[in-house]
Amino acid sequence: MLMSLSDWLSHRRTEMLMSLSDRLSRYNARAGEVFHERAAPRPASTRQDAMPDLKLIDCHVHCFPTGEAARDFMGRVVRRPEADVCGTVEELHAAIGRSGVDHVNILMFTPTSIYVEDGMAAIPPDVRDRAAAEEAVRREAVCRVVGNNDWCAAFVKEHPNLSFFCGVDPVRMTEDEMLSGIERWMAAGAKGVKIVPATLRIFGDDERLLPLYDYCCRQGVPLLTQSAGNPAPGQDLAYAQAATFGRVLPQFPDLRLIFAHMAYFPYLPDNGADELAELTSRYANVSADLSLRLGAVADGAEPAEWLVSTIRRLGADRVLFGTNFPLADQARSVEAFRRLPLDDEERELIAHKNFERITGA
Repeated sequence: MLMSLSDWLSHRRTEMLMSLSDRLSRYNARAGEVFHERAAPRPASTRQDAMPDLKLIDCHVHCFPTGEAARDFMGRVVRRPEADVCGTVEELHAAIGRSGVDHVNILMFTPTSIYVEDGMAAIPPDVRDRAAAEEAVRREAVCRVVGNNDWCAAFVKEHPNLSFFCGVDPVRMTEDEMLSGIERWMAAGAKGVKIVPATLRIFGDDERLLPLYDYCCRQGVPLLTQSAGNPAPGQDLAYAQAATFGRVLPQFPDLRLIFAHMAYFPYLPDNGADELAELTSRYANVSADLSLRLGAVADGAEPAEWLVSTIRRLGADRVLFGTNFPLADQARSVEAFRRLPLDDEERELIAHKNFERITGA
């Protein structure tokens, strides 16, 4: 017997909304309890720290409204299903206590690709109107994006040591859904916008990104993009490679664009630093964050000398402190940053001043 489209849509909508509402209400209650506990003191140092009272803003942290969402991120997106830390509110609170950072900026990320794949697979093969069913799946994914950003806006509002960049999906959101959403989340306190080209499977010059660039450029809104990895399947370039953004930056020369992970691509000369330096030399508002790179230094996988050399090549006024928790240990990243042979002015710019200037915080 054919399942009617209205029956299938009703079932999917009811199931998704009830589940999301229940999970968010339970998690919001717990989140409030966790972050209203007395903050842990800054950990004592066993050595003479460089600038021990240095204010630290971690501009690149991931946190999720439910344990299920956190596990989806680590297990299905990052592909570390065995990870002990996935990015729950409790885990973030514990990480802040261990690292002693003064402020963390949450980058909201909703892995819409996996939810769309799940939704498409759930459409009955005999559904009467497949196009309408697929549109319902798209809307479900957009609903998740909206719900996650709404949760984060409410969450950080209660905690002065937190801020956030709203996450968007220019592939599945309509232009109006995306831009009206950004406007609403910025009004609710967001400090910028986050995109993840690798999971969107688009390059930095994709036409669907142009309205986002235009909006951010006109409104002075910072845009942070994931930028690291390997070439896209069958391509010579990675989706988030700096050069692909460079193709459209002449149209948006004032865009406050932040490349996460120092735009690190190991298959490129100097790990991609050449491309990044080309953009920072041409565009005054292009910068990068240290997320994952400090973890690599802490693990001995990357020499501190290369990182310091790259920072100085870009200019210390173009680099932001970030860790990429839970993918990197926040405390070890802080320790690695404090050990970098930087002068006090460089260290202070990176630690907090650049983030404050770019976001207007």
